[in-house]
Amino acid sequence: MVAISRRLVLLTLGGVVVAGTGVSLGACQARSRMARLSLERLNLAVAGIPGAARIGHAMRAQMSQTELVDAVVAQAPLVSALEIDCPASRLRQIQLQVRAEFEAEDIIVADRWVVSRSEALIAALCTNGTVA
Repeated sequence: MVAISRRLVLLTLGGVVVAGTGVSLGACQARSRMARLSLERLNLAVAGIPGAARIGHAMRAQMSQTELVDAVVAQAPLVSALEIDCPASRLRQIQLQVRAEFEAEDIIVADRWVVSRSEALIAALCTNGTVA
């Protein structure tokens, strides 16, 4: 029979607390395999794109809605970002992709704005078509 000591109780409780903290911190990074890919999940990135409405309008003039969606699907980092449940983590993933595209000079000039390919696609898909 195991004697229950104060040390055993404290170690057990400490392990539960540490494990619980790790789970809760990791939950924000968790990717939902069951969640449907939804372009609405990209809406939070539009606020960080200066001139998003103008860029979106220029991109929609060049590509159809189907072509825009296909272009997003072809970009694995954006698809990966769509699967992230936590909005802050999703936005961070998109920001990392944008930075990587600028570093790789994968940029587009749309309505005199120089933006990354991802920013242009997001603006085209998430703005309502009105130009400010």
